[in-house]
Amino acid sequence: MISFLDLSAGAIVGSWIGKKIFQKRVLISKAQKLEVSVNLSRDDDWEIYQKIKRALATSPKILELELCGLGRVSQDACLAIFHLLKNRSPSVRLEVKVISSLYDGCLLFLISANKVSVRPNCWVQIDDINRLENQDWSEMEEFFGSKRSSPNQKPIFVSDYKNVWNLLSESLDCPSNADKRVPLNDLLNDFGLLDADKFTQDLEKLVAA
Repeated sequence: MISFLDLSAGAIVGSWIGKKIFQKRVLISKAQKLEVSVNLSRDDDWEIYQKIKRALATSPKILELELCGLGRVSQDACLAIFHLLKNRSPSVRLEVKVISSLYDGCLLFLISANKVSVRPNCWVQIDDINRLENQDWSEMEEFFGSKRSSPNQKPIFVSDYKNVWNLLSESLDCPSNADKRVPLNDLLNDFGLLDADKFTQDLEKLVAA
């Protein structure tokens, strides 16, 4: 017959072991998810790139990227970050939380995400590439730092943005939304990008049928 003392001791030991296992699971869970907050209006363009690159180098199970602060990131940096996220290890799940409105190439941060969530009332503005390409930049040498004697001589950012436009056009109807402030939730819902997991499941069902 097991004594009351033995039962009490067993209960105490069992409780201690259970607590240690629970704490270990919590630590493992935290280690598997890495949260990175990016302030688009304050952080330097290439600081954002390096921040994401360092996060991916730790090979988290889940990388949660939070985008805040209304600001423009250079199109060159947006392209670099896009390829960094796109070429991440397949074992890294990317979840993007958008809590601020977005301009142009920052939309690329969402394209390769496994899941995207957007704060209500966020909008997105995409510049019309045709307008930028047809604009006469010859009188803006003070802004861009060099003389342009011909309308055909365009700033580098225009060619960078054309690459951004082409990438976005693979998923979004850019011409219809150009030079407008469009509700971000509506735009992403229309093209199945708001919840990529659900979109993938629906696509698998369609293929199976």
